[in-house]
Amino acid sequence: MNRAPADVTIQKSALGPMAKLGRGGQATVFKLSSPPPIPGAEGQYVFKRYNSAILEESGHSLAATMPQLVLHPDTMSEDDQKFVRRHTVWPQGLVVENGTAQGILMKLIPDPFFFDLEFNGIGPSERTLLEVQYLMVPESKKRERGIPSATAKDRLYLILDVLKIVNFLHHKGLVIGDFSPKNLVVSNPGKGVASSGKKFTPKFLDVDAFRFAGGVPPIQQMHTPNWFPPEVRAAAILRDELIAAGASQIEISRARAAGNIQTTKSDIFKMGLLALRLLHIPHDPNEDDTQSVYVSATATSNIERLVGVKRASLLRSMLDTDPASRPTAHDVLTAFGRK
Repeated sequence: MNRAPADVTIQKSALGPMAKLGRGGQATVFKLSSPPPIPGAEGQYVFKRYNSAILEESGHSLAATMPQLVLHPDTMSEDDQKFVRRHTVWPQGLVVENGTAQGILMKLIPDPFFFDLEFNGIGPSERTLLEVQYLMVPESKKRERGIPSATAKDRLYLILDVLKIVNFLHHKGLVIGDFSPKNLVVSNPGKGVASSGKKFTPKFLDVDAFRFAGGVPPIQQMHTPNWFPPEVRAAAILRDELIAAGASQIEISRARAAGNIQTTKSDIFKMGLLALRLLHIPHDPNEDDTQSVYVSATATSNIERLVGVKRASLLRSMLDTDPASRPTAHDVLTAFGRK
């Protein structure tokens, strides 16, 4: 299908009736009652309407770059397009009103990526996206909360599958940016979606913040708290030191910009942190201290037991403080025979 930016840009008034699904920090999401009038649209869609702060900050870049991101899979092979549909919630259209960008269209996340979260018998369960963060809950706590269990081997397979997605996206010229266990969901094994004997199928959310390497993201690429790469922390410290020292605005702006730029290397750092956190056994069920995971003896011993010292060392090297010393996703997959 040969589509142009105009084909995936739609007036808000053309969306028809919709119902509010939920609201987050950046946007409100509405479910459309019927597919939007864009080429090839079928199934159930949602409209993600950004709040005014996001539109004030990123409205121009959203209008300029989102159609390019929407159309990017059109340049791929049929197999690659299937991979995109299986492993991402890719934006399907740009919604405008009175000549300005308002939000995006996405396919509704299918039911197998949800579970019923229990609250220790207090009140009814709540239908919830099965974000990867829930797999980090101690196994002893999962049954009472309705969270699927995950063995060390299940987690390792999941790590390698996520690495395949990261490798794919990087080879397609994209930087993920806000990569965290809240922006990555997995299929509920109780609903039978995974294949090849694996328990979970991963899917990336928030693709609207992906950035073409060398370009500007449609909306600002954020960092989830406790998931800042060391080079970003260093830039933030330098910025504060420059401000305190009364440095020039140019110097301060350069340091601030360095802290905002995300790359494939920062993606790899976050991938390494994800791997360690998935294989870390917390002493405190409520633990959320990323720094402690860097030196987690349990994570290190689990990885070495599962994959051997050499491969474990390669996984940990994704967390190297020097971005240039971090391996690529392809390097890691090759070491595991999973190219």
